[in-house]
Amino acid sequence: MKVLQRSFVAIGVVGLLSLASLPSDAQTTEVTEVTGSAFAANIAVTIVGGPALAFGPEPFVELAPDASNSPQADSLLSLNLSDIIVSDTLNAETSGALGPEGFVESSSSVEDFFFGAFETAFLSADVIESSCRADLEGVTGTTNLAEASAVDGTLAIPVSPAPNTVIDSPDPALTLTLNRQVENADGSLEVTALVLEIETQGISGTIELAQSVCGVVGETEVVPPGPVAAEPVFTG
Repeated sequence: MKVLQRSFVAIGVVGLLSLASLPSDAQTTEVTEVTGSAFAANIAVTIVGGPALAFGPEPFVELAPDASNSPQADSLLSLNLSDIIVSDTLNAETSGALGPEGFVESSSSVEDFFFGAFETAFLSADVIESSCRADLEGVTGTTNLAEASAVDGTLAIPVSPAPNTVIDSPDPALTLTLNRQVENADGSLEVTALVLEIETQGISGTIELAQSVCGVVGETEVVPPGPVAAEPVFTG
């Protein structure tokens, strides 16, 4: 009788060890949908007694939600709106992928930009550019403004402004928003390098330059463990 009891206890202990060693469900997270787009310039300016200056958003690129059309890129060699708003090359790019290493990267730029009228240089810059990246770790955005100034050079513009930096000019009345960053309803980040709003000297309107958008949607999948082979248990 004592032998039978000893055998039962041994089997019970081995059974507990076997249950404890069973692998738990594994979890994998991957990107299942992407949001990516970019444009170089979007302009709507009205001049009293002059032409309406409208352009864009161009060049414009956008990813499909499944990133099946990645990468996307477009550019224009120059822009000239009645010699009032001019620039050299305008670029827009975006790319991305699904899966565990999924991501989105977007960038846009405007080179040698100038906006001036009535003998006033409202805005000039050698380079205006933005970029962003999104993955399962999060989303970030940056802006670079090289040799940029406003109102005949009296307003200095920082090269790497903090997000949503605002510079106001009372005369002429214009507002510059630098490195404007907006979180969209879908969680994507919209980065616009420079936004100029003007209402002065017979000129009114808005200029948006170098916008990049990045976002990803991630889903976690629970993967059950495979079957575990049972080992024979021998007792005395």
